[in-house]
Amino acid sequence: MTLQVHQHKILELLKELELLMATIYQLMAQRYPEHAESYLALVSEEMEHAGWIEQLQSACLADQARFAEGRTRTYTISNMINFLREFQQKLEYGHLTELQALAAVTDFENSLIERQVFQRFTGDTPEVEKVLGRLEATQKQHTGRITTLLQQLRAEAAARGTP
Repeated sequence: MTLQVHQHKILELLKELELLMATIYQLMAQRYPEHAESYLALVSEEMEHAGWIEQLQSACLADQARFAEGRTRTYTISNMINFLREFQQKLEYGHLTELQALAAVTDFENSLIERQVFQRFTGDTPEVEKVLGRLEATQKQHTGRITTLLQQLRAEAAARGTP
């Protein structure tokens, strides 16, 4: 087994984080139906990311991949999860405009830990390397779509003259 206990916990928390993001995007699709299609696509991508973490975790346990957590700590990810749960409540209670909600998730998605987590894996088989390559490419596309949607919302708000 190539995963240490704390590494296993980090990966479990990262899966939880991805699934929580999927829940948040699902909620945004419900609250902001004008852009529901975009948010539902993000739900799918977050679910896919969680599945890939699961695959990579299994590959580590099968000694086909390695995970080097670097500066990533369980308490950091736990704090992010807690922050997102509070954010989710604000969203559920209608305390955020769509622009505020999307700006917050964009900031989160662009955070260092989110962008670099998949780069912490190395593969020992072609299958694992293929997953890692897909992950890197789709992660960039994912954050690009979110940023584009945020720019669109800002432009729409500016055209209406609302902040």
